[in-house]
Amino acid sequence: NQRLSLRNGAVIATKTVRKKVGEEDEVIVITQKGKSIRLAAKGISAMGRNTSGLRIIRLDEDDKAIALT
Repeated sequence: NQRLSLRNGAVIATKTVRKKVGEEDEVIVITQKGKSIRLAAKGISAMGRNTSGLRIIRLDEDDKAIALT
């Protein structure tokens, strides 16, 4: 259950990753319209319960993320 505030905006999607990743691992996000982004996993910090999250990719209004690997 995601609690929203005006300061943080709406939650678009969340993904819980249970696999431990190493310094050399990468994360790739692919969208329905063919946009993709690849970044180092070490650049994504673990989030606590009271944090607002992290934006990985900015999507157009008519696009959505379809894959995370």
